[in-house]
Amino acid sequence: MYIIYILLSLALGFALSGILFGITIVLSNTRAKVVGQFLMPIISIIPVIILLIITRRNIFNLYNLFDGISWVILIITNTIVIMLITLNSSNLLLSRKAIFVNGLEGLMMEIPQRILMQNFIFSLLSYWKINNSDIWCVLINANIWCLGILAQALIMKRNLYKALFTEILSSFIFSIGIGYVFMRTELILLPMIAHFAERIISRGLNVKISYKNISE
Repeated sequence: MYIIYILLSLALGFALSGILFGITIVLSNTRAKVVGQFLMPIISIIPVIILLIITRRNIFNLYNLFDGISWVILIITNTIVIMLITLNSSNLLLSRKAIFVNGLEGLMMEIPQRILMQNFIFSLLSYWKINNSDIWCVLINANIWCLGILAQALIMKRNLYKALFTEILSSFIFSIGIGYVFMRTELILLPMIAHFAERIISRGLNVKISYKNISE
């Protein structure tokens, strides 16, 4: 019976991500272009507030800010993801401002990815009294966003299989590692720091690689 609830939570989570993506696409074609890449985090704020009110979950447990194990997991996860991205991505020429904005986007994506989706899945599994729901919600959440990337690629008819594989693998590893940190600490600041750092470092290294290749 547990497997049915797990698959159901996966389906409901994927449906929720589809709704978020759909609203984002619709609004991106309107005057909301001004906020562009921050649309999904912004539209997630209201459902996040509702979810937190219902679940009464604390996501600002500052006592765990200096949890050593969580920082080790965070650093290892980011290191692996950054290596994957920089070794497999194409060269890009980005300004410092563009890199910083990209970092902010990563930071804000923790709103829909962790605060909304992972909490949503955890709440469902807890309600259904699934054992180890804190671990299952991390695994399910990681798969939901990977499926979202795949669905977007199919819709946009992307043929860059190597780049797509790298993106999915990086997303899965990041979601597992940082998702666990969030569940362990109940402190959203750590995933936000991790996502911001991952974007800044990976894009920054990629730009340096680009400059080096151009000079050669």
